[in-house]
Amino acid sequence: MAPSSYERELIGECSEHIAKLGTDELEVIRLLLRRTRQGQRQYGELEISTDGRNWVVQTLEECIDGLFYMAVQLIKVSRGMR
Repeated sequence: MAPSSYERELIGECSEHIAKLGTDELEVIRLLLRRTRQGQRQYGELEISTDGRNWVVQTLEECIDGLFYMAVQLIKVSRGMR
């Protein structure tokens, strides 16, 4: 389906911002875009107006998971593992 005029406006504005970023910032944006597409493939396109998730709870759960993963990695490093 062809993008709507609003979607084209959003794409244009994002493109303008992206064009002014440095390499490291572009890598961060690329990572975020890849993760977004992965989520879209897994869960479908985000529709904020009908999405019933509690985003505060979702964020807290993801942060806790991330802290757990980092703690595991720190233990591995302290044990001389990679």
